[in-house]
Amino acid sequence: MVKIEKKSNTRFHIAIVLFILAIITPFLFSLASSKSEQYWAIARPIPSGSEITLDDIKKIGIRVDSSNHDFLLASTNLIGLVTTRSFLANEVVDVRYLRVAEESLLEEVSIAVSSSDIPMKTKVGDYVSIFLLQDAKNGEPALLPIRILTGVFISDLDRKGSNFGNTISLTLSLNQESVPALLAASSKGRLVLVGKNG
Repeated sequence: MVKIEKKSNTRFHIAIVLFILAIITPFLFSLASSKSEQYWAIARPIPSGSEITLDDIKKIGIRVDSSNHDFLLASTNLIGLVTTRSFLANEVVDVRYLRVAEESLLEEVSIAVSSSDIPMKTKVGDYVSIFLLQDAKNGEPALLPIRILTGVFISDLDRKGSNFGNTISLTLSLNQESVPALLAASSKGRLVLVGKNG
């Protein structure tokens, strides 16, 4: 009789342990698979063709399915890679939209425009077209506006200065071949920025 009791007692303990393991194991696997890891994210909006600098990126902790994404771990060196599309602030960096830099063709140019010559909703990260408006001289008929550039990326925008005056400072990111046209136009008349609606 004693042997039968010991066997059933041992079986009972083993059954309890197996039952507890059956309940706990899925939770442990779930916890292990959803562990947060550090990935690179974009710190500020950057245009397509930009060479990534340390100021452009930041580390964020997120939980993702490791088999179903192309995000870059924060242990990866991104500095010097070039974007092949625009990125918004806080967007996780996707390796499919980066390439090795041969030489970046983008340059940043600062300009000042009148607060009435830029839409109020325009913000950093937007693309705009730039038109030149030339004033009529000596009674000559007014000239039609000239489209100088399209698809110009706004890297920085300071509206604070417009509280004390009428000028807004902008930093534009554009192809280096377009810089002379922009600078020449800024010396000939008013620059008007036109944004896309929607």
